[in-house]
Amino acid sequence: MQDLTAVVLADCNDGDNLYPLTEEMPLAMLPVANRPLVSFQLEMLQRAGGFSDVIIVTHARHQPRLHAYATEEYKGPLRLEVFVVEEGAGSADALRALRGKIHTDFVLVSGDVISDVPFQKLADTHRLHNASATVLFKEQPPRAAADKKKARTSYCLLHIIQDIIH
Repeated sequence: MQDLTAVVLADCNDGDNLYPLTEEMPLAMLPVANRPLVSFQLEMLQRAGGFSDVIIVTHARHQPRLHAYATEEYKGPLRLEVFVVEEGAGSADALRALRGKIHTDFVLVSGDVISDVPFQKLADTHRLHNASATVLFKEQPPRAAADKKKARTSYCLLHIIQDIIH
């Protein structure tokens, strides 16, 4: 089976909830249990198997910190590449910017996810059904009406998408 590429959105998500912590540090580098949050995503991708390359998407102001982690701290078997998108880019903008780098089916993981979801089983199901997209959602209670952000009932944990940006 062909390896999948994983894309971790280190900055292109809803990190505003943790401002000002995310002003100086990308959400994915915030410490959880004395390790950067991104280490949990890399660990679950490694545990799943079928992944060799991981593209970590960030903004220019956070690139040095993520690059240092990818080249100096991370000791796992995955090949990490830090890719910079412009400030304010969301997940769709990041995928458009990455279109020349992704040549296989891929998994899109939010930079704030800690999960034991079996990614490889999802990918196998995706391929078995020749799906265009396989999406996993987690239900969440709606936000209070007083919140400035638009209320929502779920958020996407991961997408396995085939040819979405071509």
